[in-house]
Amino acid sequence: MERKNIIILFLCILTFCQILSAQPEIYLPFSSFEIDQVFVDLPEISIYFWCTDYAGGMIRNPDASKFKVTLNGKSILKKDNYELEQFRIVDEGVAYTILIDVSKSVAGKDIENAKIAALGLVENMREKDKAMIILFGDWIEVLVPFSNNKHFLKNKINSIQAKANNTKLFKGIETAFKQNNTLDKKIPKRKAIIVISDGKDEGSGITLDDLKEQITFPVYSIGFREGKKEFIESLKRISEISGGQYIHLTNIEDAKWAYEKIANFIENQWLLRVETKLFNPDRSIGEIELIYEDQVILSSKKNVRLVSSALPVPFFKKAIRYITEHPIIIVFIFVLLIAISVILPLYLRKKKKLKKTVEEGEKREDVREKEKEPTKISKPKTTGILNFIILEGKEKGLRKSIPVKDKTLKIGADKLSDLLLDDPGVSSEHALIHQEKDYFYIQDNNSKNGTYVNGIKVKKIKRIEEGDVIIVGGTKIRFSGESNKHE
Repeated sequence: MERKNIIILFLCILTFCQILSAQPEIYLPFSSFEIDQVFVDLPEISIYFWCTDYAGGMIRNPDASKFKVTLNGKSILKKDNYELEQFRIVDEGVAYTILIDVSKSVAGKDIENAKIAALGLVENMREKDKAMIILFGDWIEVLVPFSNNKHFLKNKINSIQAKANNTKLFKGIETAFKQNNTLDKKIPKRKAIIVISDGKDEGSGITLDDLKEQITFPVYSIGFREGKKEFIESLKRISEISGGQYIHLTNIEDAKWAYEKIANFIENQWLLRVETKLFNPDRSIGEIELIYEDQVILSSKKNVRLVSSALPVPFFKKAIRYITEHPIIIVFIFVLLIAISVILPLYLRKKKKLKKTVEEGEKREDVREKEKEPTKISKPKTTGILNFIILEGKEKGLRKSIPVKDKTLKIGADKLSDLLLDDPGVSSEHALIHQEKDYFYIQDNNSKNGTYVNGIKVKKIKRIEEGDVIIVGGTKIRFSGESNKHE
């Protein structure tokens, strides 16, 4: 009998342990309900959210019939226009943007822990996940654009060194949100920014309050053990405002499980997809409200921009459709064409004659003016000189100052190039830099490997500013601005 009681007790303990192990790893405040991110690509709206029960655990099976969704106060949720799924089973990836502090204040163990945390995230990325790496210090640099190449990402992370004098933390976060402001189908809709820093901000020129309006998805911040309390509080505040989490690193083991904690939080969330045709993608700001009616009514709101990646119906197709529906317009166009065919030749002949008369008058006037003008002494012209620093490539560390001829500078491997680069990945006439007034623009010249500015591919033409990083082939160049000289 005593043996039987022991077996029963053992089975009870085992069952209790299984129940505990089955609980989610992340617990949120009691009875919480919050939109984490909204991705708008009309007519579809994707709402990522989390909700917890009164015990503080993630709700495993929320009742879909209890949800309501409004956009600018109008209900958009119907019985047949939505899907509700847990994110862990959805065939979607996550676009992780990893921001790493490279100031001297984190040199030593802190930067090593930061690299371990970043490597842990990359190692555990799922097949459809992608990661971008941005460094912030005296400058902001997109070290790696969005990629799922784990080997390449790890090599770049291992090469990071803490050498900067300042820490432009807020500027780095602002850059991360701008880089994620895209409807590129190749980049996952679900986004998360992970900031690894001691929390100190120097020289950003913006404040935490300035960032609030730009925050559209969660920021997960990882603070170092040496971080001062007032700086760490700013990291916590960023995570709190955005709906993310704060993790404090005290040793290497903490760095190893930091990603797991963030990943679990994201995977345990829910995705509600709603399709609506009530609104046009006019890029205006709208307010999404998600309501859950249970024993108490819970709600959460997010501001969103109404956009769409779908191509609009061309204007000429709309015009043709309208004309075919109104025959009177065809008659009017026919009459108008006849009138134009009669009047236009007469007008052009008259205009040509008038132009000839004006030109002859101007020539006579020019001759008179030249006879009156004294001989002028020509003044030296001012020619702009563009300055560059080779950051990566065969000529790493070399500074180049190149005069702009005819307001255009050629970059390539050809010997006649203004900025000549010894790089097999650079085309003979790779790119052009144009000057228009006081601004400079870079244009890819149909190169084989493309041209990038701050990690973003130049599709047509892009304005560049002092401090921007240009990538052609395997060469990375910082544009250091313009200086002037007299010829």
